[in-house]
Amino acid sequence: MTPLEAFALALTGATAALIAYSLQRTRSDRNRASEWPFSVLGVNPDDPLDEIKKTYRSLVKRYHPDTLPQDASPQVRRLYEERLIKLNTAYKTILSIREVEPKKPTIGEEMLAPVEEMLRLAKNAAENDARKALENAYTAAETLVKTLHNSMGLVGRSSHYYDLLTDLMINDVITVEEFEVLAEARRYTSMGNGREHATNVHDFVEKLWEVYLKIRRRYIR
Repeated sequence: MTPLEAFALALTGATAALIAYSLQRTRSDRNRASEWPFSVLGVNPDDPLDEIKKTYRSLVKRYHPDTLPQDASPQVRRLYEERLIKLNTAYKTILSIREVEPKKPTIGEEMLAPVEEMLRLAKNAAENDARKALENAYTAAETLVKTLHNSMGLVGRSSHYYDLLTDLMINDVITVEEFEVLAEARRYTSMGNGREHATNVHDFVEKLWEVYLKIRRRYIR
C-alpha cells in the first residue's frame, strides 16, 4: 500500500467515525428530547396519560404564585412563575409526543355577552371606584372561566376557581399568560376596598380586557 493509499484509508476511517459519532449524537439528542418533558413532571414516558395529567395538575397547584404568602418577594414569585411556564411547556410537549389533539371549546357570541358587559362596567368604574371596578373585573373573569370550562364538557369537576383555571390550561384552552391574568383577578378580591391599589386597577382592567379579546378572537367563529 502506498503512503497515499494509506492516507486515503485513514481519512476514510476518520470520516466514518465522525459520521457514526454524529448519528449517535443525533439519536442521543432525540432520546433526550423525548425524555426531558417527562422528567420535568417527574413521570415516566410509559405512564398513562391520565396519570401524567393528574401529576401535572398537582404540580400546577403547588407552584402557582397564589400559593405564596402575600409578603413573598418578587424574586420568589418570579421563580414560581418560571416553574409554572416550564411545567406547562413540558405537558404540552408530552401531548404533542403522544399525538393528542387538544379539544377546543365551542362558544357562541351570546355566551360571552355577560363577560363583556361586566368588563365594560369595570372599565367605567376604574377611574372613580376601585372597589367596584375590581368586583366587576373578577365577576367577568369568573364568568369567562366558567363559560370556557362548561363549553369543554368539564362540568362535574371541582368548582373552585383555580381548579377550573388549571383544567383550562391543562386542556390548552388558555395560555400560561392568560392563566396568570385570570388568576390575578382572584387575588385582587382579597385587597379590601381596593383604595390602596387604585393606581393599579385601571391597568389591570385593561390587561384583563386584552385577555378577553384574545380568547374571543380565538374561539368565536
